[in-house]
Amino acid sequence: MAHEKESYVNEDWHQELQKVAERLSQSQIAKRLDVSGAMVSQVLNGKYAEHRVGGFKEKFKGAFMGYCVNCPVVGELARDRCLEFQERNFCATNPTRVQLYHGCRSGCEHSRIPVRDIS
Repeated sequence: MAHEKESYVNEDWHQELQKVAERLSQSQIAKRLDVSGAMVSQVLNGKYAEHRVGGFKEKFKGAFMGYCVNCPVVGELARDRCLEFQERNFCATNPTRVQLYHGCRSGCEHSRIPVRDIS
């Protein structure tokens, strides 16, 4: 039984992904998005589970389609960079990085990190 393609293959970002894949290798795309080459391949072929593709889509739109968010710490920020900052561990070597670490964890509307219970 052949697996049917997920419905996201009809979305504009996926069509753009196909165009990008014509000029860059899947490994180049994967490196830019900090994901595996297998994930890029599965998404390109519409085989990656629809309910799990959201993070990939947001990273792709930020990295390749200029999608930005209004970060309360640094202002306009590409969505892929926003997601990258959310994944970083705490590091007190840079005041902006400290602010981003805490901002991403204290209710920022763009964060995928649950707000910490600080009580």
